[in-house]
Amino acid sequence: MEYFDATYSAYSEKVGADRIVCKENEIFDYACELSNYYGTGGFIYLHRDPRDCAASWMNVPLGYDDPVSVARLWKREQNACTLLRQTFDLPVIPVQYGELISDPESEMTRVLKAIGEEVEPACFSTADPSDEVRADDEYRKNLDQPIMSSNSKKYREQFDEETVWRIESIVKEPMMRLGYKFETDADWDGPGPRSFSERVFSVLGRAWKYLAPELNSGTGEEEISEHADDTARVLASRMELREELYTKRRQEWYSRNKE
Repeated sequence: MEYFDATYSAYSEKVGADRIVCKENEIFDYACELSNYYGTGGFIYLHRDPRDCAASWMNVPLGYDDPVSVARLWKREQNACTLLRQTFDLPVIPVQYGELISDPESEMTRVLKAIGEEVEPACFSTADPSDEVRADDEYRKNLDQPIMSSNSKKYREQFDEETVWRIESIVKEPMMRLGYKFETDADWDGPGPRSFSERVFSVLGRAWKYLAPELNSGTGEEEISEHADDTARVLASRMELREELYTKRRQEWYSRNKE
């Protein structure tokens, strides 16, 4: 926590900011530690329709290779956030993605007032085109684009009914808890979670697809093979470390619950 605080404090001082906001997607795994360390502040809980989440991830390079994997991730994340609210009673402000993009001014005003920040017109717009935004970055390419108010229910264009059925079956409980409407019976009792090795090979397969364009760029076969081997080793190492961290975090959660 000291390293986290020192890093953000130094940057805050550099840019003259009074507060810090961390957008890390898995911040909920450290929410209790953050709350204990700072003693103040809160958490903005932004959640999105799991079916749209799955559709969105399918278009991200090196993302998940199937909707079922995204559904399992979404379920874990929502359950973790529910635990923070109901078990640890931490200050959480829920925001539904669909409502945010359809009425950003109203939703942002609600959130800003809840955290004690002044409401300014700039809060309802996206980044200025003159800002340094990497247009070739798949994760940041829309930062200077207008808010896409119709960016919901896109999964209907991408998934067939069976895929939607599988997703809804996996995330049934958190979907009900968050008030999302079902389009199927959500009664699929499919296979359990994939093994670690299956997830590794899945990611490596997507990594190779990402590198495949080099085949047509004049790069030599040996160089391509070397890049692929390096990527495979890095991804395998990172996934193994991530699995160890997840196991450690789960054990910490269980320990805190028992106490």
